[in-house]
Amino acid sequence: MAEQSLRERIIEYVIGEIEELDCFNTVQRTLPAYTELGNFPQDSFPVAAVVAGLPQQVDTHVSRRACVDVFRSALGITVFVWDHLNEECDTRISFLADELWAKLYSDQTKGGLAIGTALTFGEIPTYLKPYINFSLTATVTYTHTTGGI
Repeated sequence: MAEQSLRERIIEYVIGEIEELDCFNTVQRTLPAYTELGNFPQDSFPVAAVVAGLPQQVDTHVSRRACVDVFRSALGITVFVWDHLNEECDTRISFLADELWAKLYSDQTKGGLAIGTALTFGEIPTYLKPYINFSLTATVTYTHTTGGI
């Protein structure tokens, strides 16, 4: 079996970071549709769904040592968070967002796999009864060769 791509290892690292947080009861790699949220047991919330894009090349250069092309790419990994709507939902969003922010910035190199990480929140939270939803995108910059992403 071929070694996992660097992209895949970075995604798994981010998922592992989120799973370490006590505030999330469910962390998954697929994005559920709004209609599917009703299938989750009540105690599985808050739910974090991690969805990654494909890397976008930032620049390239030739390594003088190995005469091989080295690419710097940016990988967007978006964390979609759902919780139940209640009278303190804005405070709850602040808590969950703060926990995610601190954790994903605690190791910006993602265990030495990346150069750095930048975080941005989605514009505004969504209030769709009976749920609240917000998103946070981690843009992870890393280097790789023509041998894979």
